[in-house]
Amino acid sequence: MLRRLAVTTSVVSVLALLGACGADEGTATGILDAPLGASAPFILVPTAANVFGACAAELATTYCSEAAATAAANHCHARLPECAGADCTVTYAAERASCAPGPTYPTAAACDHPQADDCSFYRSCLESSHACGDDGYALAYGERLCYAFIEKRETFSSDGQRWLRGIRSCLQRSLVPLLHEPATCASLLDRAYATHPDCYTAPDNSICSLPTGDILELVSVLGNDLLSSRAQAQIRDVAHTCVLEFFGFRPAREWHASRHEFFTALEAAASSEDALRAFVAKSRAE
Repeated sequence: MLRRLAVTTSVVSVLALLGACGADEGTATGILDAPLGASAPFILVPTAANVFGACAAELATTYCSEAAATAAANHCHARLPECAGADCTVTYAAERASCAPGPTYPTAAACDHPQADDCSFYRSCLESSHACGDDGYALAYGERLCYAFIEKRETFSSDGQRWLRGIRSCLQRSLVPLLHEPATCASLLDRAYATHPDCYTAPDNSICSLPTGDILELVSVLGNDLLSSRAQAQIRDVAHTCVLEFFGFRPAREWHASRHEFFTALEAAASSEDALRAFVAKSRAE
């Protein structure tokens, strides 16, 4: 389951921003640096499939004001007539200690240190090091779902949103060794998927301690991605880990009987697509 987003002139100029994203000839091409920590980092989050490839430069950029991000979004939409009057991107204020405007991963070496609360690692780093295309793990799964969970974040509790930010970083850090190793697209998929259970149940950020409502929201966002045999096996692994915590085989958490029952039932339901669908429907109804 889981190497390659009106601008205030005190932070980034509009002309500089558009130059970085492919402005017309004659437009300035530099980005004015803002002091680290001077403002919040913003990224663009695609809400339409056509944005991913058409606006890759904008998505792979960090902006140090919401106005700068908005200008980049408008520049992206101008190239996509179907986005006229539609919200093909949303602006997200990432949680990081400081803001450095410009390409989020300016060099291949930068990929060794994934940026917190960001999704451009998958295209800028993983896809650049192992080009597997639109059907490969980096673009078809990692990038797409990373952005989807940011877009849908408000359907999660504050604890759920905190867990998602932690997962975002954990999954990308786990992929860094793959940037420097040869791998076929099939083996990359296998190895990337194999990092999911440990990140989902990391001792300091585990799904096991989340309210069941957040877990059902997780299932809702993942949708059909959960119905493959690979995904179902990982659901069983994650649920089993949570059950073991209840019995004391893993570090103890604050547990409730209802949560134990939920993970026990989830582990059993992940035996088939129909059983999993029925479990989710029943849990939502309750």
